[in-house]
Amino acid sequence: MNSVKLINNDKLTQIPIPSTTNISSISISTFKSNSDLLNNLLKSMLVLNLVLLDKFNKRSNLSLILIDLKSYLDNLIDNYSNIDININLIINKFLNSMNLVFKNSIFFKIQNLNLIYENYFQNLSSVSSISSLINLDFNLIINKILCCSESLSDFKYFNGIFNELDIINHDFEKLKNYYLINSFNKKILNNDNNLIIHDQFNNENLLIVQSKTFMDFHLKRWKSLNLLDRHIFKNN
Repeated sequence: MNSVKLINNDKLTQIPIPSTTNISSISISTFKSNSDLLNNLLKSMLVLNLVLLDKFNKRSNLSLILIDLKSYLDNLIDNYSNIDININLIINKFLNSMNLVFKNSIFFKIQNLNLIYENYFQNLSSVSSISSLINLDFNLIINKILCCSESLSDFKYFNGIFNELDIINHDFEKLKNYYLINSFNKKILNNDNNLIIHDQFNNENLLIVQSKTFMDFHLKRWKSLNLLDRHIFKNN
């Protein structure tokens, strides 16, 4: 993996939350009290969950697991300062959901996200207290997750220019191609080429996902695709 000097910017990981919440962003705190550590952990979990949901939405029933986890994490982020938190319960629910999702990482071409999960999240089962998370670099974790996102792929495809209709149409085309490819390629799981993990964590990508231009594009895109909607199953 190439190294890169990361920009210290609290806006890197901002995610606008719908008006039903008191939290207006998902910026990672640099002050590491137990409360901050918990909040940072929950937000990094939520970003991984949303990036995966973006990839699985309308493609697999596993998206239902991710939607359930999203609601759970949203609620915790909104209320973590007012409720009795059981860190082990949170971690176990997150790990159980992620283990189901990543069981088919090759088929869904999410090996890089699986690598992030294994490196930073999978060992959380041994965490005995919030304070033991103090050495985790949550900004770096989130930046790496965003390097694997559909938002980065679309950002490059559209040269950073956001147009809501183009985004929606492009997402539909990707969905059609997904079904066409997987309808005819029955041997995808046995293809060794699918084991190749491309270097998405290179300097270029890491710097792009930290830019304001990308973040604005990324958040508008997620909003356009209803990935930030608290009521995904609402009636039209």
